[in-house]
Amino acid sequence: MNALLAFLCSLFLFADTPVTTDAPLRTEAPRVMHFQAPNYPEMAWQSKVHGKVSLKILVYKDGRFGFTDSVAGPPALVGAAKENLCSWTFAANQSDQPLPLTVEYEYRIDKDRASAQLNTEVTYDLPNHVTITAPEYSPSCLCVKKKSKWKLWGK
Repeated sequence: MNALLAFLCSLFLFADTPVTTDAPLRTEAPRVMHFQAPNYPEMAWQSKVHGKVSLKILVYKDGRFGFTDSVAGPPALVGAAKENLCSWTFAANQSDQPLPLTVEYEYRIDKDRASAQLNTEVTYDLPNHVTITAPEYSPSCLCVKKKSKWKLWGK
């Protein structure tokens, strides 16, 4: 009963307090409408390059977006992440200002699996996170060439 009385008193005390526009307004998160599965760059995979690529974009009212200058991650993976993000489309939104969005691509190499062929598994936590997992590159998994039965002339 005392808690209810205190709550009602606080409503009356602060009822005429003006609301300022300095308080941060909650913005909607951009909604992804279409995307394609990303690739693990083959040269980076063979060189065992892995890590996180962080791309910051601004999503405009009509759903178009543009990259900011802020890019972080291994250079061998940044191009593939940017190329994949360009395949995304976003829904139109009601915001008058561009909506900021950070998309993180996480490129992983699974050391428990080895292969000479690049087969990736992709998981999504849209719109902020994409994980690309590939087996560890192992050229020894390739077929071993047998000695040729053919002999050179004169030997």
